[in-house]
Amino acid sequence: MQIAPAYTLTYRLVYELPISDFEDFSIVDYLPLPVFFSTELTTFDPTVSAAVPPAGTVKFGPADTFYAYSGSGIVPTMTADAVANSVAFDYGDFDDPANDQAYHG
Repeated sequence: MQIAPAYTLTYRLVYELPISDFEDFSIVDYLPLPVFFSTELTTFDPTVSAAVPPAGTVKFGPADTFYAYSGSGIVPTMTADAVANSVAFDYGDFDDPANDQAYHG
């Protein structure tokens, strides 16, 4: 499929946590210019579903298991960087006394 101006595209980031304890955890995605502009991502919707989000919105996909597991429903802080054309998802710290493995986000 070829993309053209004015198309709305959706893509998915997948990361498997090898263990459920982390400190200062962040995922950074560098978007390719001139196709995508990170500043168009403005909203994080903490919904877990397979439904495609509206343009400019980021949400948890259907395979996410960490959001529910975190108890408090950890929602990352989303930051767009226009200079680096990147978007960062900062999860901060999480300590799981059970040290469970393989959570998807």
